[in-house]
Amino acid sequence: MRYRIHRCVLVLIAFFILAQFLPVHGQYREYYFYGKVLDPQKESLADVEILLRDVNTSRSYRVKTNKKGEFKLAGLPHGIYKVTFKKEGYALKEDEWKFTTRQDTMQKVKIPPVTLVSETQLQEAMRLKEMEGVVKEAKEKIRKRDYDGAITMLKDVLAKDPKDSNALYLIGMSYSKKQMYTEAIDALIQVVQLAPNFPPAQFELAICYQNQGDKDTALEHYRKTLELDS
Repeated sequence: MRYRIHRCVLVLIAFFILAQFLPVHGQYREYYFYGKVLDPQKESLADVEILLRDVNTSRSYRVKTNKKGEFKLAGLPHGIYKVTFKKEGYALKEDEWKFTTRQDTMQKVKIPPVTLVSETQLQEAMRLKEMEGVVKEAKEKIRKRDYDGAITMLKDVLAKDPKDSNALYLIGMSYSKKQMYTEAIDALIQVVQLAPNFPPAQFELAICYQNQGDKDTALEHYRKTLELDS
């Protein structure tokens, strides 16, 4: 009899412990998320390390993409997560995922495709952005008739990228305004080679040739300007 009572007590204690434990345990298996990591050309990226850190508990979860660039993680608790995507040769990407609603059953969540940019591509994008800023400033100098200042800035741009058609056009226009027509023509010819359907370069060339006394070539570029504008 004592044995039965003792066994019943143990069962009740075990049941009580499980009753306390299961709801808590359940909250740690609420979400199943999956997605894909790509490069800018939409090619899959394998072996991308993905780290999720719960901002409230600092609990961390890690997962890697497979050969198809796919990732998945089952049993994620509800919460707000700081997410980082890391792969050698690529710029680190950070995001924030919010799974704030507590779930009674596992919920599947598809993460939108994540794009990682290579460090080389990022550096090129930053360089282009910097050059855009310089070209914009050069335009302002031209507007204020500071042609020498514009030419100095644009020479720096062209030293880094000799085929920057915007810089070539602006430096050609600056030379033209200074009546340095030979230098202007050299720059503008490169513009029409790089961007043959750009009417302003054709028009500026026509002006330069006209001021040099080459009426036939000037007329040719005026006609080309009209053709492109029509």
